[in-house]
Formats: sequence, C-alpha cells, structure tokens
Amino acid sequence: MNEIMLFRGDTILNQTIPERYRSCGIVSKLINGGNPAFVQRSGLVKSIQEHINPLTEAERIFLSKSEFISFSEEKIVAKQHCLYDKVQNKYLSNELIECEDYYETRYVFSLDISECIPLSPEEGIFLLEYNCNQVSRKSDGLNENVIEFQVESGWYQCEVCKRNEKHKMYIVDCVKFLEYHKEYCLNKGAFLNAKEDKEWLVLPRDYHTDLRGYSSMIPVSDIWKAELYFLKSEGKRNPDQFTIQGTILK
Repeated sequence: MNEIMLFRGDTILNQTIPERYRSCGIVSKLINGGNPAFVQRSGLVKSIQEHINPLTEAERIFLSKSEFISFSEEKIVAKQHCLYDKVQNKYLSNELIECEDYYETRYVFSLDISECIPLSPEEGIFLLEYNCNQVSRKSDGLNENVIEFQVESGWYQCEVCKRNEKHKMYIVDCVKFLEYHKEYCLNKGAFLNAKEDKEWLVLPRDYHTDLRGYSSMIPVSDIWKAELYFLKSEGKRNPDQFTIQGTILK
C-alpha cells in the first residue's frame, strides 16, 4: 500500500499542550473539560461543521473542548498553522527553523494512515487500529527522568494494551464528507475552510475505565513523529522553562 500521510502544525502552550508530546502523545482539546460523548450524541455532520467553522458561542465552546484533532493533507498547511498568532489574529510573516530536542516552540506532526480501513469510502470515513509504544515515551523536560523510570520499572502500563486490544481512531476526510452530506451542511464556511486547508479530522476512540469515557489523545506510537522548529524572530526557548514535574496523563 502507498504511504498516506497527514500533517498537523501546533504551537507551544496551546490548549493541546504539544510540548508534552514526548510523554502524552498528540492531544485533543477534549483535555480541557470537553464532553467525550458530544460527537456520538450530536452526530458527525453537526460536530464536524462546528469544529471547522463555529458560528455561535455554543459552537465556539465546543471547538475549545473538541474531541477532534485537525490534520491536513499538505505539510505546507501544517507549517502555516505554526505561524498563526492568536493574540494578533493573523499569520506571521516569519521563518521556521529546525532545532534540536527541547529547544523548540513549534511542532509539525506527521501521521501515517496507510493502514487505515475504509468504513464508508464514499463519505471519507476510515478506521485505523494500531499499537502504542510505551518504550518510546520520554520526559518533557531536560531535567526529568520520571517517565523513563516509570516505563523501565513497569509502573505505568497502558490500559488498552493491558486488555490486549489495539488502539483505535476514526479518520474523516472533511471535504469528501461535507460534500457527500451537502444537503445537510448548512454551514457553507465549514466546507470552504475544509477545502482550503485540505482538512482531515481524527477522532481517538480508546475507552478508559478510569476516565469513564474515551481518551483525548493519540498516544506515543510508531505511526506518528514530530518535527521541531522555532521562529527566527523569537529564537529558541529555554529547555527548562516548560518542564512539567513528572505529570502523566493515563
């Protein structure tokens, strides 16, 4: 099968805490207190439109706590999102510089979905089952060894793996999906935004009994990797500035 890649750009200290990808993985905004049953209750058509182009205050609240994780078919789009300044509400005319571990402020994640299974190809809906890689988890700061110790000692174990199950995510090609459901797609801006960004949405579907719901992340795994950057105008960050004292999301 040909390699199929999706890309995501993110910025340090965003709601999705990309600076913790080493220990947690790629995290959705659900971690901010979202409802893990919203998509199941509201349906994909409504949820996808609200995620891509929220029009009301209620929809903007959903987006701030959304279960979905946005990706693009194009790496250049992911890099552009790394240049977005929320304070100024504009994209910065700047240059991304690759850098070494722990000195970054911008992230480009690449997700390999080559092994996904088409559930409804005419709608652009796919399922990907995969294994996490706990051994690859590492600390989020230079001066921490907490996570390495937990992995090596066997103290932390993935609940999904303990059940001898594979991790799961649903993947939606938003352009194809909204075009297929155009009769019910009343938010025309959502379709235009999805088309411009060539957007795909990932919906992690790992059930955790301690959370009494679905996980908010794609755990550390061999199916994705991170490229690290900083802005030329800002320079590198202090590698100890955003250390997270060993906190782990299970």
